[in-house]
Amino acid sequence: MLYIINSMHATLYRIAILTFFLCYVGKATAAIPNLAITIPYTGIGIHYNISPAWALEARYLTDKYDSDRFGDITSDVIGLRAQRYLLAARKVWPFIGAETAYVTSKNATYKTSGFASGAFVGAEFFTLRRASFGLDVGPYVVSLEEDRTKVSSTGLEFVINAFINLYVF
Repeated sequence: MLYIINSMHATLYRIAILTFFLCYVGKATAAIPNLAITIPYTGIGIHYNISPAWALEARYLTDKYDSDRFGDITSDVIGLRAQRYLLAARKVWPFIGAETAYVTSKNATYKTSGFASGAFVGAEFFTLRRASFGLDVGPYVVSLEEDRTKVSSTGLEFVINAFINLYVF
């Protein structure tokens, strides 16, 4: 048992050192681009750094799924995100944030609509001076109502988000 605890402490220590290195290397020379076209999985958006520490983002996501049971299902999400950068370094910008979105889903026989809200933690990795890719994860509460029957459902979902930012200026 003591070996397992010591092993966990050693692993946490290594993660802390790696995080410190990634967050502080080049901090003094970090360039702060302002406006980006963001390309999340299945969507597009606008990303704007309102200060060195804060960013706002508007997104539109859409996807179509062919279900054997329900036919073609189309989903659309229109959302707003706010994020706070933590210790922006030259190449890696870790962040936390929150998002709220309007969600619709429909097929030939039904339509649902509602909201999704959540918090996330992630990082943006700069591969080029004006291009980055990123990943964030977090819990979201999703609440949907079927339009015809008014039956509703609310649940907790774990969301993983991947994106590419192309900074314009």
